[in-house]
Amino acid sequence: MDDWNDKLERRFLALAKKDALSKANADEVAELEQLEQLRNRLKSPMKFDELVWNAQHEEATQKLLSAMQEYLTFCTGPSWASATRNR
Repeated sequence: MDDWNDKLERRFLALAKKDALSKANADEVAELEQLEQLRNRLKSPMKFDELVWNAQHEEATQKLLSAMQEYLTFCTGPSWASATRNR
C-alpha cells in the first residue's frame, strides 16, 4: 500500500479510541499496531539520520538492559547476601 486514505484514517481513529477506552480485543489491538506502523511510514517517513539515531538508541538501550540484568544477578547472588549480613 502506497497511500494513506480517509478510510484507513477513520479505522485507525476508531481503533485508537477503542484501545484508549480498553475496549479493543486482541485482534483489534494487532490491527491498530499494523495501521500505526503503516500510518507512520506513509504520513511521516523518518529521515536517514533519524533512522540511524533510532538504531543507535535501540542498541544503547539493549546494552543498558543487559548491564542492569548482570548487576541484578550479581546483587542477588550468594556473595551479596554474605557481604551485607554484617551491616
